[in-house]
Amino acid sequence: ERAARLYKQALEVDPQDSTTLAQYAQLLLTSKKDPKEAEAHFKRALEADPENLIAIGNYGLMLQHYKRYDEAERVYEKGISLAPEDPDLLCNYAQFLQKKRKNYKEAARLYEIALKSEEDHLRSLCNLGVLVGRQG
Repeated sequence: ERAARLYKQALEVDPQDSTTLAQYAQLLLTSKKDPKEAEAHFKRALEADPENLIAIGNYGLMLQHYKRYDEAERVYEKGISLAPEDPDLLCNYAQFLQKKRKNYKEAARLYEIALKSEEDHLRSLCNLGVLVGRQG
């Protein structure tokens, strides 16, 4: 509850701060379990700053969680077009492709790009390891 009040206070100071909007959306999603309000804040964040990678990545994860796969894929692709070497976005999109689209070849390629960008990116290392292990 206190966290929500603090975010609301921050948004009173600057209602268009895209990072605050995105982080508040994530709070709404995780602690309040309010996907409609969370989505509204993610959209506001992206209207304020269409290149906010935090908003893009977390919005994609939300859409994926709620099985809105086509929308999630578009959000991930937009993020990758803006930041083609961002290891978190690459990993999120690769994991989506691996688990939801069964596109293992593209998922592996994206994990490899993420690891070229950040060789110790833990999630990419682990996810690629799982993928390679399953493919033999």
